[in-house]
Amino acid sequence: MEYEIAKLNKKDMKKQFILLGLFLLASSFTVSQVRGQEVQKKMHWKGCADKVTKRETYLNLVKAYAKKFRNLTELCNGQWPDSTDARYLRAAAEALAYNQTIIKIELAYRDSACVIALAKALEKNRTIRELVVLLSTEMGSTGAIALAKALEKNRTIININLICSYIGSEGAAALATTLEKNRTIRELALRATKMGSTGAIALAKALKKNSTITNIDLSCNDIGSEGAAALVTVLEKNRTIREMQLGGIKMGSTEAIALAKALKKNSTITKIDLSGNGIDSEGAIALAKALEKNNTITNIDLSDNDIDYEGVAALAKVLEKNSTIMEISLNNNRIGSAGAVALTKALEKNRTITKIDLSWNGIDYVEAATLAKALDDTIPCKKECIYLTYDKTMYNGIHLTKSLEKNSTITKIYLKTNKPGLEDIAALANALHKNSTITEVYLSCYDIDYEEISTLANILKKNSIITEISLYGRNKIGSAVASALAEALEKNSTITKIKLRLKDMDCVGAVALAKALEKNSTITKIDLCYNNIGSAGVVALAKALEKNSTIMEIRLNYNNIGSTGVVALAKALEKNSTVMKISLMHNRIDSVGAVALAKALEKNSTITKINLNRNGIGPEGAVALAAALEKNSTITKIGLGGNNIGSTGGVALAMALEKNSTITKIRLNGNNIGSTGAVALAKALEKNSTITNINLIVNHIGSAGAAALAKALDKNSTITEINLVGGNNVTYKELTALFIDKHIIIDGGKD
Repeated sequence: MEYEIAKLNKKDMKKQFILLGLFLLASSFTVSQVRGQEVQKKMHWKGCADKVTKRETYLNLVKAYAKKFRNLTELCNGQWPDSTDARYLRAAAEALAYNQTIIKIELAYRDSACVIALAKALEKNRTIRELVVLLSTEMGSTGAIALAKALEKNRTIININLICSYIGSEGAAALATTLEKNRTIRELALRATKMGSTGAIALAKALKKNSTITNIDLSCNDIGSEGAAALVTVLEKNRTIREMQLGGIKMGSTEAIALAKALKKNSTITKIDLSGNGIDSEGAIALAKALEKNNTITNIDLSDNDIDYEGVAALAKVLEKNSTIMEISLNNNRIGSAGAVALTKALEKNRTITKIDLSWNGIDYVEAATLAKALDDTIPCKKECIYLTYDKTMYNGIHLTKSLEKNSTITKIYLKTNKPGLEDIAALANALHKNSTITEVYLSCYDIDYEEISTLANILKKNSIITEISLYGRNKIGSAVASALAEALEKNSTITKIKLRLKDMDCVGAVALAKALEKNSTITKIDLCYNNIGSAGVVALAKALEKNSTIMEIRLNYNNIGSTGVVALAKALEKNSTVMKISLMHNRIDSVGAVALAKALEKNSTITKINLNRNGIGPEGAVALAAALEKNSTITKIGLGGNNIGSTGGVALAMALEKNSTITKIRLNGNNIGSTGAVALAKALEKNSTITNINLIVNHIGSAGAAALAKALDKNSTITEINLVGGNNVTYKELTALFIDKHIIIDGGKD
């Protein structure tokens, strides 16, 4: 009995132990759970706080972009973020969506992420009318599809330019689908977009239904005969397209013939580009037949094809009767002399053509002269400018200028050739002697001798009409050429602008010109860049400037002047009171020259623009110029880029800008001013109220320098553009964050 009781007690005790254990386990679990809930609750509130903070940060970004866009009418590369941070793209897109001032967007080198964000904004925006996204090879079909989707909703954009942005066939097809429904787009440029024949076929289908596009550019796309055939059918049905550019699409003559048939029926196309399509004479003949019936085309480009005499003869026959074509380009074909004869006959009867390009066709002297006569007999053209470019076999093609003897409308003539002969120059000179309207002459010859230029110079002595003359070339006797012209300038009383870039003029030619400028009283602008005139040459010119009272602008870039020459020029500028613009870029003037110029600028009261880029003036030169700028009250633009002025020069110029009240634009790129110089400039910009544009690339200013400049712009309200992107030890992402709410352009590149 006792045993049973004892046994029972053990069982009871065991049960009690189990119950106690379960109770304790349950109690422990409940405590852990409660504690877990508390931790979870704390984490939940912390997460909410983080979300609120992120949301606030994002809203601040949107507000910053909205503020940035508010006063813009055109959005360019430097004002739109890249894809390094998606938050900035989203914020910019949201701000742009509701912007009411921007009417044009022009971006370049953008990837699909950037374009997708932009597309999202375009879905809602109601003011943008023109969209340009160039050279965006990473845009891809994804970006194009996003744009297409946006254009389905957008009702304001009328012009789209995606030149050299690789959208592919899929992207082109997406845009085509949109164009079937869109009723606002008028101009579409898809040149070099890698659309292929599939993309072209899709676009052709859309253009048959579209009734708003008037101008389309599909050039430089390898769409082949299949794609070209699809586009041909567009011309048969579409009644709105007026300009169509199909250059370099590898059409071939077969499709050119089909296109010609379509042009017979089409009554809206006025301008068509078929250059670089391998069209032979068979295709040209078909096009000629089309032009017999078509009465709307005014401009046709058939350059860079394979048209020979047979094809040009057919075209010439049409031009005899055609009364609508005003411009035709046949350069770089196989016309030859026989083709020139056929065209001559046509031009004798034609009364509408104002421009014809026949360069690089192997036309010889006899036919060139005959063409000139035909141009003489053409009834009053509305030509104001004539461009004549001669091929390698046509050195004496300048005989075409005989037509200028009687012409009474042309005012400018541009002549390019490799090696003119004396007879050619004589023909030009004689034409200029008899012509009474030409005021500007541009002659580019790579090998012209003294006798030839003397012939032209003799005419300039007597001519009383020409006001501008430009002579380019690489001549072994550049000094002799300059001397001949100098003699003419002593007597000429009408020329106001002269540009001589002869490569080898040297000091002898410069001395002769200087002597002429002492007597001349009409020239106001002179450009002698790239002539290697040296210090001796500029010393002579400086002496002339002391006496001359008409020259207002002088350009002497790349002339190896050195400090000696600049010292002489500086002394002249102290006395001269007419020169307003002077450019001395890349002349090795060093600190000695800069100090001399600084002294001159303290006294000079007429110069408004000076370019001293790439002259190695160093810190000493910069300090001297800075002191001058504190006193000078006329200079508005100054270029000091690439002078290695360092932080010392940067600080000195900054102090000057605190006091200067006239400079609006300054270039300090490539000067290694560092963060010290940048901070000093920032301090100056807080006080300066005239500078609108400053270039500070390649100065290693770092994050500290960039931050100081950004802070300065909180107080400055005049700067519109500051270039910091590149060579500054600060990423594009950092710059975007720093300047996001500023009314400026920081440049569109990337560090």
